[in-house]
Amino acid sequence: MKKAKCLVTGGSGFIGSHIIDKLKERDYQIFNFDRVNGYNICNWRMVHNIIDRYDPDVVFHLAGILGTSELMQKVLPAEKINVQGTLNVLDVCATRKIPIVFASKLNPPDWINPYTITKQACDAYCKMYQQQWQAKICILKPLNVYGPRQKPHPVQKYVPTFIDRAFKNESLPVWGTGQQFVDPVYVNDVAEAFVRAWEKERWGLTIEIGLGSNIPVLEVAETVLELIQSESKIEFLPMRPGEPEPHAFPVIANTHNMEKFLNIHPKRMFNLVDGLTETISWWKKHAVKDG
Repeated sequence: MKKAKCLVTGGSGFIGSHIIDKLKERDYQIFNFDRVNGYNICNWRMVHNIIDRYDPDVVFHLAGILGTSELMQKVLPAEKINVQGTLNVLDVCATRKIPIVFASKLNPPDWINPYTITKQACDAYCKMYQQQWQAKICILKPLNVYGPRQKPHPVQKYVPTFIDRAFKNESLPVWGTGQQFVDPVYVNDVAEAFVRAWEKERWGLTIEIGLGSNIPVLEVAETVLELIQSESKIEFLPMRPGEPEPHAFPVIANTHNMEKFLNIHPKRMFNLVDGLTETISWWKKHAVKDG
């Protein structure tokens, strides 16, 4: 039987690399379209030529530039990479009838920053291509993803930042009061959701991926300190630009579609303590330098 061929844009990134792991477990053929391999998502001709030549059965589109406050001074690059790059993928895949699983994000209306705005634009373009050209697209919106391989720099994500600084006995930065809710979801569960969205052909759907939990950021920081037995202290800082405090719209997953269409249930997913334990274990092996 012919093995299905999967193309992953941004496959060397945090979530993309875990999706590739899942695809390897299922013995699919994989093409990693990533800048570290010399590929440019903004190059229309390159995107078209690679997809045309490889002729994948599905494209998992994750390539993009991340950041909240980090992109406030990089508006044009964010628009070019996130929006133009996505349009390049949409254009070639719609023409060749290749389905797409697209990585977006939950976009509360009070979050005004380049990353959120570009993802909103991409969501709208996906829907346009679905309506006008019958493109097969599933939009997945993972919540606060964390896990092995996630880096604390250059984009400051809360879990790797907490872990990195806790191991160094440095202060853990918590923006605002720390009472804003997050929905931490372990990367292994997110990667499984992406692969299932394709395998189950959930085209035309938007699916949020998370536990549906409302955990304060401060609780995550305290849990990291407890698991590592760190001497670090928590440092409260002003909210970053582009992220409101307090949140008028808590960023929490509605798990209905995830459960109904992907058969992924929060009770079977990694909870916060188990996910952090796995992440810290990885960090000890790969990210903490001796001495």
